[in-house]
Amino acid sequence: MNISLKNKIRLNVFLLLIPFMLMIYFYYHGVIRTADEKMKMESQKIVNNISELYIEEYIYNTEKDFNYLFEDITINDFYNVFEYSDLISKWETYRKINDDAWYVYFATKYDRLYVVPRWIEPPGYEITERPWYINAYSNPFEISWTQPYEEAVTKSLVVTAARLYRDSKGDVIGIGAIDLTLENLSNMLDKINVGEGAEVFILDKNGEIIAHPQYSRVWTKLNNQNLIENIYKKDSGVFSVENGIYYAFNTIEKTGWKVVVKIPDKTLEGIIEPVRSEIMYLVVFAIMLFLIIQHIITNNIFYHFNNISYSLLNLKKGNYNLDMKGRKTKEIEDLYANFSDVIGKINSLNQETIIDPLTNLYNRRYLSRQLEDLKKNNEDYSILMLDIDDFKVANDKFGHNFGDFVLKKIGYMIYSNVRNEDTALRYGGEEFLVIFRGKDKEIIQKLSENIRENIERTIWPKDIKITVSGGLSFYDNKEDLIKHADELLYKSKTEGKNKIYTE
Repeated sequence: MNISLKNKIRLNVFLLLIPFMLMIYFYYHGVIRTADEKMKMESQKIVNNISELYIEEYIYNTEKDFNYLFEDITINDFYNVFEYSDLISKWETYRKINDDAWYVYFATKYDRLYVVPRWIEPPGYEITERPWYINAYSNPFEISWTQPYEEAVTKSLVVTAARLYRDSKGDVIGIGAIDLTLENLSNMLDKINVGEGAEVFILDKNGEIIAHPQYSRVWTKLNNQNLIENIYKKDSGVFSVENGIYYAFNTIEKTGWKVVVKIPDKTLEGIIEPVRSEIMYLVVFAIMLFLIIQHIITNNIFYHFNNISYSLLNLKKGNYNLDMKGRKTKEIEDLYANFSDVIGKINSLNQETIIDPLTNLYNRRYLSRQLEDLKKNNEDYSILMLDIDDFKVANDKFGHNFGDFVLKKIGYMIYSNVRNEDTALRYGGEEFLVIFRGKDKEIIQKLSENIRENIERTIWPKDIKITVSGGLSFYDNKEDLIKHADELLYKSKTEGKNKIYTE
């Protein structure tokens, strides 16, 4: 076969294209094969965010209310008419504003039970055999949560938060408890939108649904044994079933509940599609670029051939004034530059956000990383935890927009009053946290007081006064600075607010 030189050059250039196109081909199909893993990663992120932003927040707020209901309780409260009346009034008010609360009660050390609303003790009722009683004594230093059980009077299924209380001498006063139907938690799940056909629900340790957007599903058993085995064999994970549905789950450490998100694969297709589109653009771009290179190379080679041929012709004619200049191009450099841009765009899709969108401060995810780095580098640091005093009152009275304004403003004031080496974060809700680096307690305490004083002196709209309470835990308390700061914060709350407690 007689093939022209130009076609031979084009063929050789095309053969050079084949290995590169094969690489793109396998890369594309590699992305398709790993799409399953990407979808699982996104599913895990979704369930982790729901656990952190909604479920753990619900537990935190419930325990906050719990502490309020039983704060500073003594055995004399039940024998002093006025103290007892105030206590019962507080419990009754709480039940009116909280649909979840079924019963609020306190069992004294003499096994005397005070309950709101009042009830008649059923025959054979034994306090010491109740799940909440057993749980409270099993976990004597914190609020404990039971698994769902049948309430003695109405036979309704409830979950109970309970805690053992002691007096200043360490003697047992009794057990405070709240029975919850978790109806508010189901309502919360109903408002979470994770995509078409997706749903979020919560299981107890025995595979029973305790919260679901469809409240009729609550207190029913998850009847798929395969799902139960996959969900309960580890604390968190993602798995898919044959019909293309993904199940992502996470365990709430405090209660042992399993937060489960059921996600059809079409819900996450939108997450994978941009990656697939970028790859397709890369393929099209590569083909176009190679066609251009093929054209340039062919023309460039024949430019030299024609130049040489023309020069030889002039030599034959006796013309020795020859022009043998060539041309230089930068196409290969441009190719690599464009590849770098495309790869950079793909890599940017995997970046995780670490900023709270409302206050522009760092969030709790960044806090975990920061603490890990500090511990890894053995750096000294202190923790300041702040909470806006009576924020719920202002938020309810003036609306969520005003509440958001207060959060933004205070977030900015905290950020403006710390040093460059310190880190300001929004810890959750109306709580903020500052990581102070270094050992100088005097400076750290002064910075903390500056924050509190600046917020107190600020003139707010609607003639409202905003203050914060705080707990400051210094670096030499190495065991758990956040927990210690939270305890100090609670102390400042219970002893007048608008102050910062240290060790």
